[in-house]
Amino acid sequence: MRMYIGGRGFGKTTKLIRESALTGAIIACFSTSECGRILKQAKILKLEIPKPVIYEEILYERSSSNRTQKYLIDEIDSFISRVTPGEIVGYTLTPMSVEHLPMPEELKKRKEELCEGKY
Repeated sequence: MRMYIGGRGFGKTTKLIRESALTGAIIACFSTSECGRILKQAKILKLEIPKPVIYEEILYERSSSNRTQKYLIDEIDSFISRVTPGEIVGYTLTPMSVEHLPMPEELKKRKEELCEGKY
């Protein structure tokens, strides 16, 4: 299991799209509109991926016989909150492989401009 860590706009979902195109794993996300956004982004990147699904579809699939399907979960904390009754107050994680995504250049520039008071 790989884990991609980065702030908003760092390319985490883009990384999942590329992984999906390579492996055929299905991306699961929090809403149907987000599924559409991911498909649109894949098209822009000229990558073919399986149709993304919402989290609940994984839970439904879990009860069926297909135990070999692979998934890429976009925003794991949202997934955990969605599938667990009650409030999640914390969790631990032991990843097999972690990739910290660097801040994209455009975000670095925007951050520098904010610090200089240009916004």
